Amino acid sequence: DTDADTDTDTDPSTNSFMRVVHAAPEQPALAIYAPPTPGALLPGLAPLSGSGWAQVASGSRLFAAGPAGGTPADSWDDTTVDVVAGRRYSLYVTGSGDNVMLQAMEEDLTGIPVGQVHLLIVNAGEHLPPILVHDSQNDVLLVSNQAYGAAAAVVPAAAGNIALGVDLDGDTAVDVTFNLPGV
Repeated sequence: DTDADTDTDTDPSTNSFMRVVHAAPEQPALAIYAPPTPGALLPGLAPLSGSGWAQVASGSRLFAAGPAGGTPADSWDDTTVDVVAGRRYSLYVTGSGDNVMLQAMEEDLTGIPVGQVHLLIVNAGEHLPPILVHDSQNDVLLVSNQAYGAAAAVVPAAAGNIALGVDLDGDTAVDVTFNLPGV
């Protein structure tokens, strides 16, 4: 118990958790800024990688993505998130050049049955047509017509080894498979 009251209970945290996925391969390492917090919330994240969870204060928060070693003024894009205490959020950066996008989504971890996971599927290819995503092991279409820039699709799936097949050109044939072991 860390507050000024006299009870001995554990006070609820006023923080939330944020992670970042850098899915903009043509952009340099990035930083995430959360003004008015000085400095970078996340100082450097290489292209095609993801961060761990960072604690962020709740409230309406502006997040900005820009080059590592820069300042918020150098940001490529920003987004405002109504951060609720105790919840988890993912920021993802896509695009290139002057077309970089920073998007956010809340990850709802409630109600996921034991033995299941939620997959967050994003079309990060700014020059790709809408994609189709298949469960390659069970030959099931999971996501249809996921356009670049659209909100992430949240797909429930059985936990374990997952093979996602992606149709990149709209011909309904799997062009690339991503094997996700032990999810």
